[in-house]
Amino acid sequence: MEAELLAPEGDGWRVRVVMLDRPFETVVPGVHLGLEPAPPPSVRIRAIELPWDPALLFTSPDAVFDPPGAVAVRPGPALLLTSGRIVGFDPTNAAFLAEDYAPYERSVAPGLYPSWVCVDGGTGNVCAVKHRFADRPVARWSVAGVALEEHLRIASRFNTPPAEPFAYECRGFAAFVDADARTWIREHVDALRGAVLEAMVGAPADRTARAPDQVLRPSDDDLGPELLVLRAHDGRPCRAWWGEDDDGNPVALVADLYSRGYHRARARRTARARASRQ
Repeated sequence: MEAELLAPEGDGWRVRVVMLDRPFETVVPGVHLGLEPAPPPSVRIRAIELPWDPALLFTSPDAVFDPPGAVAVRPGPALLLTSGRIVGFDPTNAAFLAEDYAPYERSVAPGLYPSWVCVDGGTGNVCAVKHRFADRPVARWSVAGVALEEHLRIASRFNTPPAEPFAYECRGFAAFVDADARTWIREHVDALRGAVLEAMVGAPADRTARAPDQVLRPSDDDLGPELLVLRAHDGRPCRAWWGEDDDGNPVALVADLYSRGYHRARARRTARARASRQ
C-alpha cells in the first residue's frame, strides 16, 4: 500500500492511497495522521464528600472519633520535596510504581514541609496525615487526583469506573515521596521493601515497636530519596484532599488512612454529617 498527502481539507488532509494497484482518494483527520495532538478525553470525575472535617480531625479529634482519646494528634516528620510533585503509594508495592501510581496532578513549591499525624491509640497506627505547605487558612477542600491520562490508565488496569476519583490500596503501609524519586525506587525495589519492613516493624529477631511515622532514606548516599512512611492499615482505598486558600492555591494535603476494620477508633456520625455540609 502507498499513500500520499495531497492537500489540507476540512479538519484533515486529502490522501491518495494506492492499494493492490488500485488508487483512490479519501480525507483523513489530522489526529489519525499524527499531525496534531489528540483531543483530551471527555471524562468527568465525580465529586465525593469528605468523610469528616479535616479541620476538626487535626484540632479536635474527639469531635470526630469515639471513644474520647481514641485518636491523638502529634507532629510528624518533615518531608523534603525536590520538585514539589507528590506521589502517594504503598512502599511495599513499589515494584508496580509505574503501573499503579502517578504523581498528584497539582504541585507545590520545592521545600521541606512539616506533617501532622492522627494516631489510633488502640493499634498505634496512623489513620490520617496532613502536610502543610503555607501558613494560610484553608477555605475549601478538593479531592486530590492524578493527571487525566494517568487516571484513565490506572482505572483501566484495575477495571474500575473512570468516573471514580483516584485512590490506592495500602497493604499495611502508605508513603509519600517526591516524583523525582521514582527512578531510584524502581531500581532499588527489593532493598526498599526490606528497609520499610525493618524500619516500621523491626527485624524478625527483634519485633520491638517502631514509630508508625518515619522519614526513611533507604540509601547510604545522598542520591537516595526521602520517603515519609506510615504504618496504616490493610485493604481500604487511600484518598487525599487538597486544602486550598481563597485564591485556590494548595496550602495543605490531608490523606485519609482510616479503616474501621483495622483501627479501634470509631468515627462519629455527627462528624460525617458535619463534613457533608462543608
